[in-house]
Amino acid sequence: MKKNGFTFISVLLLLVVFLIVPLIAYASGPVVGPFIIADQTVDTVWPAVAYNTQHQEYLVVWQNDWSANDDIYGQRIVGDGRILGPWFSIIAGTGNERTYPDVTYNSQHDEYLVVWLEDGLDIRGQRVSAIGGMVDVAFDLVLGTGGENCSWPAVAYSSTSDRYLLAFICGEYPTTSYDVRARAFQYDGTPDGVYFTVGNFTPAGLITISFDKPIDLAYNRERNEFLVAWDQYFNTLSKWDVNGQRIQMTVGSVGTIGSMISICSHPTNNSFAPAVAAIPHPIGLGQYLVACEHLSGGSDHDILGRRYDGLGNLDPNTLGITNAPRDSYNPAVAGNEISLEYLVTWTEDSPPPFGFTSGICARIIPNQGAFMGDTITFDLGTSSDHSTVERGSAGDFLTVFDNYNAAFGTTRNIWGNLWGNRIYLPLVVQ
Repeated sequence: MKKNGFTFISVLLLLVVFLIVPLIAYASGPVVGPFIIADQTVDTVWPAVAYNTQHQEYLVVWQNDWSANDDIYGQRIVGDGRILGPWFSIIAGTGNERTYPDVTYNSQHDEYLVVWLEDGLDIRGQRVSAIGGMVDVAFDLVLGTGGENCSWPAVAYSSTSDRYLLAFICGEYPTTSYDVRARAFQYDGTPDGVYFTVGNFTPAGLITISFDKPIDLAYNRERNEFLVAWDQYFNTLSKWDVNGQRIQMTVGSVGTIGSMISICSHPTNNSFAPAVAAIPHPIGLGQYLVACEHLSGGSDHDILGRRYDGLGNLDPNTLGITNAPRDSYNPAVAGNEISLEYLVTWTEDSPPPFGFTSGICARIIPNQGAFMGDTITFDLGTSSDHSTVERGSAGDFLTVFDNYNAAFGTTRNIWGNLWGNRIYLPLVVQ
């Protein structure tokens, strides 16, 4: 029966859209994936991802893990999870080992900056256009000299100042004395001042980087500042903590704000492998979330989190992101200012009878308040690790990780999973 041009079914569907959808619009979860991003003849590992706000797409980069001469490749992905064009080489060729890539997007020039460690000593970079072309040639960012080895580059972009901040770890070889440093660069890779030490490491120095991803940083647009976090071993206490330092970037100037702060610390247990994200809210202040791996009792690995606001105030409450009976490690986090949510991902060992396998888990944490939903596992295969996550512009997140799946050959591949608030209803009005 029709009335005023609408069928009875159409009216019911309209009621679903207007009454039910608003109640579940923010019940976010995996919406696309898992899907394969890189299927090479060699292991592909250590992915990193950045989001292009002008074209609503992602750039995923990774390391091709050859027995020698590792190189860095990339793949563009549409904001809805579709692969865009073929994968492409960012830096390749014989004679050099390129490892541990990171990437950030430059919104003012519509291009990316990809950074990596070269030959276990230097940090180099390459500008990549929005369509995947190389802009100029690869260039040096930090050179290890005088017996110093620099490693673990992490980069973020200041949209207010149109500059990059590179954070990294440097140490004197063959000793085990390391420190955390940072340096600003203009959009074209030109150094903007000298590097400076982040934090104060005396009398208990930073020694022996022995865990995955020991440093991370995030940019807070509301205050034009960064938060750098790292894991630090204290000689006098024989334990690891995660510490942080805010860094402010103004035109022609960059430097630390306030004192180094202990973010994840316990009198006897260890905290390490930090991941940092920012949400530029509240307006004029912004907020950070730092996730870290926590080792208690010598064998139980969990994921914890701490909020940290733009004024340097650390939330006294520690977030127990996961406390599974199985080991959880290698966290990653991104913050989305549209949904005002963080997505935390991590690697978690699978329960018996699956044996020594691992999967990628995720959980949503709102900018304020309690957890939203339970932990979700959303990968496949027998061995997943090294997840990374980036926010989209519609409340979405893209999680990327490396994974071995026998159905796709004998090598590790790069996979993705899109997380969001999307709801598809077949509404047809007659």
